[in-house]
Formats: sequence, C-alpha cells, structure tokens
Amino acid sequence: MKSYTGLTLLATTVLLAGCGSSGTGTADNETVTPPASSAAAASSSAPTPSPMPSVSNSHDAQPDLVEVTTTFPVGAGVAADEQIGILVSPTGNIGCDIWVVEGLARCGVNSYYDEAKYPTGDITGPAWVFALDDELDEVSLNSRGDAMFFMMGEHDGSAPQVVEYGTTATYGSIECRSEEESMTCTNTKTGHGVTMSRDGYTTF
Repeated sequence: MKSYTGLTLLATTVLLAGCGSSGTGTADNETVTPPASSAAAASSSAPTPSPMPSVSNSHDAQPDLVEVTTTFPVGAGVAADEQIGILVSPTGNIGCDIWVVEGLARCGVNSYYDEAKYPTGDITGPAWVFALDDELDEVSLNSRGDAMFFMMGEHDGSAPQVVEYGTTATYGSIECRSEEESMTCTNTKTGHGVTMSRDGYTTF
C-alpha cells in the first residue's frame, strides 16, 4: 500500500511541475495569432465573389413606346380589317389615320387648313394632309375637302388615342413621336416621314 501511495504522489508532482513550467503552453487568457503565412494562405484560398451580370429588359430600351389601341370602325370597303387606327397630339391640332392591312397612312394638321397656310388651286381647299404610305418613295402634302377619321372619332364616341409628349405611338408600319413643339411620324418600312408643327413641316 505504501508503494502505490508513493507512485501516486510522484505522478502528481510531475503533473504539477508540467503545468507550472513556462514552456510552450498557452494561458487561458492569451490570444493565439496564427503565423502570417497561414493567414495569407487562408485569405488567398477564399473564393472571390463575381459581380452579378447586368440584365437588360427589351421593354426598358424604349419605355416611352406605346401601341395604338384606339380604332375607328369602318366597313370592309374602307379597310380590310374594318378598322382604322386613329391618334392625335395632346392639343388636337395634329392627328393621323392608319390602315394596317393596306399599308396606308394620312396625317393632318388642322391649323394648316383653318389658316389656309398652304393654299392650292384645288377646289378642296388648302393642303393640310400628308401621305405616308408603304409604297410611296416620298412624303407628300395634299389638299382634302372632308374630315379625317381621327376628327370624326372625337364626335361619335371613338375618341382618338392621345400621344402624350415624350411618347412614341406605333400602329402598323407607322410610328409617331410627340413633342411639345411638333409631332414626327415615320413609315418604318420606307424610312420616310414628316415632322409637323403649327409653324411648318419638314419631310425626310
């Protein structure tokens, strides 16, 4: 029994000596700093997030482009699909009639007629209506004695679609861009068109 007790005391003494020595042991409240090489290795091995690719939306390319949804009902003898697209500027001074199937378009400026700005020898009166047909090589200004469909629509419940300033309206092959001082209508098939304002016009 004495020999076992002596061995126990000897083992306890060795353990206490090891705990009290100032060797490589670390105290409980000591901060351990990894070697610089280890930190660098950890940093270099960490994956670098890639930037998210930008996503483009085709509708965002032209957020001001709108479809003309207002039409004037007509007989099959006037339009194959029995409807004519009608649009007008916010002031109502400029408007267009558009035939999708036939590829025809007429845009008129009311003030040209009221003021006889471009007189002609025609009995129908002054020139005030532009033709922007798919088959025409150039835009022409013509006289006309009767009202256009966009004008008639304002009186029979088929009010033409108002193309707000800064907006482009499209119907068939025709696109009309509305600005405060003018409206520019283009036939997208021919590339020809006209910029109309109260002061005058420019064809292209």
